[in-house]
Amino acid sequence: RIEALLLLGLARERRHEVELAYDVLSAALENLTQAERLMPTDSARFLVSGFTILALLLMERGETDKAAALFRRILDDPTIKDREARAIAGRNLANWYYGSERYAEAVAVYEATLEDLAAAGYSTYEALTRLGDSLENLGETARAEECLRRAIGLNPPAAEMAAIFAVFASTLNASGRKETATDYVREARYFLQYVSEERRTDVSILIATVAWNVKDLDSTIDLCESVIRETADKRAFTEASRLLLNALYHRQEYSECLEQCKRILSELSLRGGDEAQAIRLGVWSAA
Repeated sequence: RIEALLLLGLARERRHEVELAYDVLSAALENLTQAERLMPTDSARFLVSGFTILALLLMERGETDKAAALFRRILDDPTIKDREARAIAGRNLANWYYGSERYAEAVAVYEATLEDLAAAGYSTYEALTRLGDSLENLGETARAEECLRRAIGLNPPAAEMAAIFAVFASTLNASGRKETATDYVREARYFLQYVSEERRTDVSILIATVAWNVKDLDSTIDLCESVIRETADKRAFTEASRLLLNALYHRQEYSECLEQCKRILSELSLRGGDEAQAIRLGVWSAA
């Protein structure tokens, strides 16, 4: 009965019948307590598929704490020994903590999951990069640097190197090595050409933010001008505009700064930018 319900739930989800999938998978999990000990070890991965789909559905519904609790249940269940099952659950939970800026919890889960990811045949460079970023946010720059060196040592695809070098540059800057950090910003910019169009805006903003922090003003301006020209995303446009105006002001290019500010405010108005965005940019430019 449990496996039948899980299969039905997965089928519903694949047909994008989200509400029905949620109800069916919930029913399967309600019956799971009595059946857990009877389920063979070979069913672990299948069981985790049900948990994972339900957790993702919960996230779609905004019930993120419940979703995280499901992933945690997989990791805490001693009967689930399948390395791939544990890797999937650990990666999802750690990524959720990371995205929620709960860095201490992200670090704990990433560190516990790395071995499972490797044993299951998954690359660990993404987990190592996010682990390094989490450690840097916690002020543990030495451990962060070690993780990022390990990530680069795995020879990840060129498309991933831009983000890794950007995070590494941020870590180096936090530890006081500004000159080396600036070199790594330039490495990140080089690898940006290999990033897909779908991700290029986000990665460009990441690199531009780090460039601003190390006061590589040329890189900040070039990256932000590119984002402003190309993006249709209001959030990215606003963030790139903020960084661009700060960089121009810091470089004492006051006339260009004011001209850019006028163009940005006009564009924000055309894009339906709210008054708060315009005020934030306008007040800053007048400072």
